[in-house]
Amino acid sequence: QVGVTGGSNKGKSTMHGAIAGILGDLCFVADAKTTEAAIRQTIGHDSVTPLIDEFEHNSERDRIIELNRAATRGGTVSRGSRSGHAIRFRVAWIAWLFSIELHLSRAADRNRYVRIEIDRILRDPPADSILEGLGRDVLSVALWLSIPARNLANELRLKPIPNVAGRLVEVYAVPAAIMATLYHDSPTMEQATGILADLLRDRETVKEQSIDDERDLLRDILYGTLQIDFTEGLDEHRTKTTYRQLAVGQMLGKREFDEHLEAAGIKQTEDGGLFIVTEQAQKKFLRGTRWAVLDLS
Repeated sequence: QVGVTGGSNKGKSTMHGAIAGILGDLCFVADAKTTEAAIRQTIGHDSVTPLIDEFEHNSERDRIIELNRAATRGGTVSRGSRSGHAIRFRVAWIAWLFSIELHLSRAADRNRYVRIEIDRILRDPPADSILEGLGRDVLSVALWLSIPARNLANELRLKPIPNVAGRLVEVYAVPAAIMATLYHDSPTMEQATGILADLLRDRETVKEQSIDDERDLLRDILYGTLQIDFTEGLDEHRTKTTYRQLAVGQMLGKREFDEHLEAAGIKQTEDGGLFIVTEQAQKKFLRGTRWAVLDLS
């Protein structure tokens, strides 16, 4: 599976449209409103490529990721029907998800995706006629290289790479084998392994972007505000209550605010760390941000 990520207005939708133009009838174009059932039922027994734009806004993210999990190696999913009889679907495809951030919470899912990070704005794509011509060339090359590249990938996926999960090696073995077969008439295992190592090294750069995202998320939470009431006595019989908006960062480390923070899902540990209940913090501090619709668990 493939995950294309990048900030707002970086050109993810432009890339989505360009790839759709290259693949033509060999893809299923989807968006944030496309459901898991729509993908499964539209593709049916074909192996066309789902291209899902604005995936961060899709309300069925988890179900689609689960479906893609089964489709990675080719598998069968079962769904109930009104008749009371289960319907079985054969799924086998490589989906492209275009999203600000994938937020794949399970390592098993993260290791199934080739990550592409867009770090600069993509301009308008080439004309449709150019994309169609490129699509024919890509298909021709794919057919030409399919057998030797597949044989090489089957060997390459078993190659142990230090500190890299076996499933991740398996996922990247496919593009590495294709590139090796394209670049060399009779590629050796050493050449293919070198390309595989380069691809995995590039993935580390994407991982650094994920670290930046985590830093941005924490910053947005710390900048979030709570309304705090302050009561003071005017005299023996009267009090005055005022209300102030204080940022989370202003209240950390001050015991008088511990109760307010814990009610919002934030607790400071004895060693100075933070324990955050993401679901509570998301509702309280992240409305209107890019994190509002993402699965942060």
